[in-house]
Amino acid sequence: MRVLAFALVLMVMLPNHAVRAQTTIRYGYTAGGDSLPVFAAEEEGLFKKAGLKLELQRLSNTAVAAPALVAKSIDVAQMTTPVFLMAYEGGLELVIVCGLNVYGPELAVGAVALPNSNIKIAPDFLGKRVAVAGVLGTMHILFVKWLRQHGVDPRRINFVEANFSVMPEMLKSKQVDVVLLGGPSFNRVINEGTGQMVGNIYQEVAQGQVLNMVVTTRQWAETNKEPLARFRAAIVEGAKPVERDDERARTYLAKYLSLTPEVAKRIDIPRSSFPVTQEQFEWWSDTLKDQNLIKGNIDLKRLMVE
Repeated sequence: MRVLAFALVLMVMLPNHAVRAQTTIRYGYTAGGDSLPVFAAEEEGLFKKAGLKLELQRLSNTAVAAPALVAKSIDVAQMTTPVFLMAYEGGLELVIVCGLNVYGPELAVGAVALPNSNIKIAPDFLGKRVAVAGVLGTMHILFVKWLRQHGVDPRRINFVEANFSVMPEMLKSKQVDVVLLGGPSFNRVINEGTGQMVGNIYQEVAQGQVLNMVVTTRQWAETNKEPLARFRAAIVEGAKPVERDDERARTYLAKYLSLTPEVAKRIDIPRSSFPVTQEQFEWWSDTLKDQNLIKGNIDLKRLMVE
């Protein structure tokens, strides 16, 4: 009896962090480096220190994040702003935990053609076959915006959907004329000399705009306020060491994105940005409305987790 009583006293006296160790958060991310602060927080032991157990689930693209959140197969996810806005207008009760990164000068990604291609300027794309990871995906939306800014009708472009992994071979074999690439795939094609960039889409139309955010469902956020606050604090803290140490950042990206050391050396390192402003939100909202992808005005304040 004395042993049992002593055990009960210990349970009552346990510090909060011992109880918190049971809190598991399932996080969905994609093959780009956008979730670097999350990877860093895990590697630096910040989630464990915050009493959280992180389960990382790699997603094929951010478009599948919304249904995965609603189906409760993940709790929190990386998601691009346009995917979030379209999902929200479609009736999904999603909320923003924080931003992840913005389109900065280090993200040189966009349209890539063969080195000897005669595609040099926007009008050269007319009638060409352009491979994109997903029609109505983020890169497609920005490419359409870029074409329009250069006076080119996007309806006169032949879009072909394909995975990033097969795009370099499609370009090499001339199945398509242009591929829209980002992340490790872009770096590999450019550095190997397989292709050349013929349109720096992100830099020309979206620099400074929020790229990815951390999102969850409103229901999950409301029932997990305290763990979610600790999760957010951990990734903000996790960004600090990798902002100052590119070698450490590349090591983490190589591990979680399954990159070879050679590819990891050349990958662009996204710079974290956690605040999301009303101006950034309106920029995306206006962009999507111009392309008839959403109709209404969305108030950022209603969608931010406190």
